[in-house]
Amino acid sequence: MHPNKTNLYFLLCVGILFPQVLLAQNAGSWIEIDPSLTFPTTSTEDSTFVPYWSGQLKAGYFSEGGGQQGSGFFLDGTKHLTKEGSFFNFGVQDGTQQVEGSLSAWGGLVFGVGVGLGGWTPFFVFSVQKGDMTFNAMTVNVGGNIPLASGFMSQFFVTGITTSHRGPFAALLGLRDPSAEVDELNADIGLNLRLKLDEMMDLIGGFQEDLNQTVKFQNPAHTVTQTPNLMDNLDIFKLGFALNFSSHWTVEITGQGGWDLMPAGSFYSDRLAQTVTLPNASTVFFTGGSADLQYQF
Repeated sequence: MHPNKTNLYFLLCVGILFPQVLLAQNAGSWIEIDPSLTFPTTSTEDSTFVPYWSGQLKAGYFSEGGGQQGSGFFLDGTKHLTKEGSFFNFGVQDGTQQVEGSLSAWGGLVFGVGVGLGGWTPFFVFSVQKGDMTFNAMTVNVGGNIPLASGFMSQFFVTGITTSHRGPFAALLGLRDPSAEVDELNADIGLNLRLKLDEMMDLIGGFQEDLNQTVKFQNPAHTVTQTPNLMDNLDIFKLGFALNFSSHWTVEITGQGGWDLMPAGSFYSDRLAQTVTLPNASTVFFTGGSADLQYQF
């Protein structure tokens, strides 16, 4: 790579990353559970494949304007099993996020497996997270990585998420105790795209729809319950780029925008990271994104 071109990409990265470092990744359900969307390595037919381990360390910061924000730390190890792309991996996660308007710590574990079928790689990922304010989440994600052309990869996914946490909204149940629990059932479906422009830059894009259902509010003893069953629906478009400064270091910046179809009534908004009560249904346009630094080893 020519030194002048490398410096140009570096200045582009610095110019975008620092003024816009407060970006949002996924409108609330931002915890990373998709396998890395990477380009397959080419090999000759007579080459002998040897299973091997690889690892990735990632740190990032995100913020939704007036709502969800925090940081994330991700460490993953992947065992590559076959030349066709079969794998399994383990990961640990840590970070902060907004819960009911307060910055809270959380941690989690991830396990994933994929089967290389030559042309595409279906995968299954399971993760659990726990954090402050009695935050609990369990995620199941299924999908597949599919090459569309040379240097052009796609990933489709369907995700189911159950979450619960406590917050100061017991008045919704008519209780004096300020603490109550909210339970959610979320479903996401989407498509990620990655296009290699040259050795240093990849273009990233995608779309997803988030269906976030507030199932119930209840007191900590689970003896008083309210079941609003309200659906908060988000349509999200994503566009960004990844700068590969070497075989190890990558900076990835992704912006997003979309619409939040908010129902009338009391529900937990993943985008705003708090329980809200609206007299009328409304549609809100939002923007955000993410900035991540990755180290591959």
